[in-house]
Amino acid sequence: MNSLFKKIIILSSLILLPANLVLAQESQHLGDIFQKIINVVFAPLVAILIGLGLVSFFWGLIKYLSSIDNEEDQKKAKSLIIYGIVILFIMVSVWGLVAMIQTSFLPGASLDPVTPQF
Repeated sequence: MNSLFKKIIILSSLILLPANLVLAQESQHLGDIFQKIINVVFAPLVAILIGLGLVSFFWGLIKYLSSIDNEEDQKKAKSLIIYGIVILFIMVSVWGLVAMIQTSFLPGASLDPVTPQF
């Protein structure tokens, strides 16, 4: 359990490291800081989770089609498909809520999806 906790702390610090670097730069407005946080942290995180939802859905679909004879495997595959759909629904809803908050509180904010630049 302790090892898992350490891994979570390390992973979360690596994910939030770009946000710390962006916030270290001087900004004139609070809106700029929020926009940078959304662009650096939330946009890639939402894209990753949507990708995981798609992978989960298609993996469940493949498992379901390959286990026609085994009813127990079909139940597991159905639950995996449902989890994938739920993940997709939640993440697209979060994406919409973030866009709504951006337009409400940050009038000049762009609603274009942000792609990670490596």
